Amino acid sequence: MIHFYDQSFPDRKEPLNKGVPKAVGGLAAAFVRDGHPVTILTDGDVEHTYERDGYTVRAFRKENRYRPASGLREYVRRMDDGPILLNGMFNPPVAELAWQLRSGGRPYLFAPHDPYNAAMFASGRVRKTVWWHLIERSLLDGAEAVQVLDPRHGRLLEERGIHTPWFVVPNG
Repeated sequence: MIHFYDQSFPDRKEPLNKGVPKAVGGLAAAFVRDGHPVTILTDGDVEHTYERDGYTVRAFRKENRYRPASGLREYVRRMDDGPILLNGMFNPPVAELAWQLRSGGRPYLFAPHDPYNAAMFASGRVRKTVWWHLIERSLLDGAEAVQVLDPRHGRLLEERGIHTPWFVVPNG
């Protein structure tokens, strides 16, 4: 079983036509076509499970926008099979799940979906710089590998002192 976490994966009625959910759904569907079972974990207003494009989407009722849902944290704690790919940069729920997985001795992969370049740090510069040094760097260092969209993004990680292996899977 391959698991993905995307905090804002849309409900079954919404199209997958933009951003991180489109990339996550596309990659999940590709794994399914190759014969791998996939579950996308997400947060929602209510707890529910549904099928979409051959994979399962499991939403957990979110109590706080800055933390993963308690049901999701429990689900991840009990997971015993396959990898989990955490999606999203500068994201408190992703950081908490990474910490939970690391402290439980479980490996994870990480997909930021954007490069860690100067332009990324330009808006919210102070907040992002503090978050980088206190949290994001540790999240990247603790990953088994990082999915980047382009080899240049991997080199940007290296320039920032991240030595975690990276691999390229373009979005779209």
